[in-house]
Amino acid sequence: MLYTEHVSDPKHTRFDLARAGLQKRFGARALVPARAVEPRPPLIPTGFAAVDDMIGGIPRGALTLLSGHGASGKLTLAYRVLARAQHAQHGAPGQQGAVGILDMTCASDPDYLERCGVALDQLLFARPQPAQPLVQFLLDWIRQRKARAILVDHAHDLARTPANAYHLRDGLPQMLQALAQTGCALICVAELQPAWQSFVQGGVLPLLRQHAALHIAFRHERWLERDHELYGYAAQLHVQRNKWARSGQTVSILIEFSADEFAPL
Repeated sequence: MLYTEHVSDPKHTRFDLARAGLQKRFGARALVPARAVEPRPPLIPTGFAAVDDMIGGIPRGALTLLSGHGASGKLTLAYRVLARAQHAQHGAPGQQGAVGILDMTCASDPDYLERCGVALDQLLFARPQPAQPLVQFLLDWIRQRKARAILVDHAHDLARTPANAYHLRDGLPQMLQALAQTGCALICVAELQPAWQSFVQGGVLPLLRQHAALHIAFRHERWLERDHELYGYAAQLHVQRNKWARSGQTVSILIEFSADEFAPL
């Protein structure tokens, strides 16, 4: 809810009293100055109608966190966002149309990327060496303006060494600033880790949650079976944080394994 600060003096006291009453009843953030509200950035559709109806898409110029266990749909959604980022300005030079993947585990499947609609000739792959400073590499990549959207797969591995953990904590504010300046969408896909492993890795997920403009938690709901054969699964998406809209929304999507599951862009 918004209010304007341009109120004539005779009405100023009544305005302040009304505002204080509403904030006391509904919380301090129920009313904020109009000039304090950040404009919503351009969005990249996910390709899932129910998800796009709920959140509009993935924001450019910001960090989005997709978290959950395996087979919960988060990587499929991320791939489809990359495909739509390419399609938005296909064929243009430089940043326009190009997307990237920071593939730290070398596990990305080109066949599945194509099935999700990603054009491999407009895809930049980065597979850094174990000792490479990942955060600085990612920051330089964003600043070069050579990708409209970048996916960090296994983002929980960004702090796989003490040095990387330190640079992540220190470099995230710079990264957010670079995203805002370039309009690049940074999508971090992270597996939920056991408590002991999260402790060893220095709490990467809490740090990403803190800085993410959009955080969607994924959960596998059930397998889809036809004629005694699995053909996909249902996943539930829960919006844990949305900087520009209401959080707490939930929607379910279907992920099918068939080669023709995705309609052409």
